[in-house]
Amino acid sequence: MIEVKDLTCRTLKNVTFTVPHGGLCLLLGANGSGKSTLLSVLARLLKPESGSVVTSDRPNLLIQDSDYALFGQTPLEELLLPYPNPDAKTRCSAQGLLSRFCLDPLARVSDLSFGQRRKLALLTTFFPPSAVVLFDEPTSGLDWPGIKELIATLKELRVSRTMMIATHEVDAFLPLLKNGDCVVILYEGNALFYPTPNAARCAVASHPEYGIRPF
Repeated sequence: MIEVKDLTCRTLKNVTFTVPHGGLCLLLGANGSGKSTLLSVLARLLKPESGSVVTSDRPNLLIQDSDYALFGQTPLEELLLPYPNPDAKTRCSAQGLLSRFCLDPLARVSDLSFGQRRKLALLTTFFPPSAVVLFDEPTSGLDWPGIKELIATLKELRVSRTMMIATHEVDAFLPLLKNGDCVVILYEGNALFYPTPNAARCAVASHPEYGIRPF
């Protein structure tokens, strides 16, 4: 669950919205509208000037260009970085997650393809596990096959998790949405909440000033 009330931070002014437990929220807006700022506040990386943020778990955040922020020598080492002394169960869980998504746990990260590094970066947001996961432009730099693989991975891993995804590629994420999922549009410091994708679609079509490609 994500609950934001009267949040003010940088360009954002009195932002209020709620994403229920297990819900997925697409975060839309033109460049500079505050999407990364909002995600940083939710992830506790940035302190708001006023207002409150409540989440059901400490969020994990996938930052933009996250494939450049990999520090482990191998995929297994990367997933285990948050654990100074991982026990056998933790190591086994990490190996299982990597194998499930076709990444060799002991491969050299420097030898992975761009798409494989992006997949590894994506998996770091699910290990250690969190009930709240945030993504900042996760399709950045991916070709269409890579985007499809990303969507398939998210679809499998979204069960029982609350997600917020900042994106310009709205069409790519529509297959992920279910009843109860929502859209937040950032415009001129305000957060416009739409309880359904169809409501957001109509708003985008009627307001080209939002700077969002119709979907």
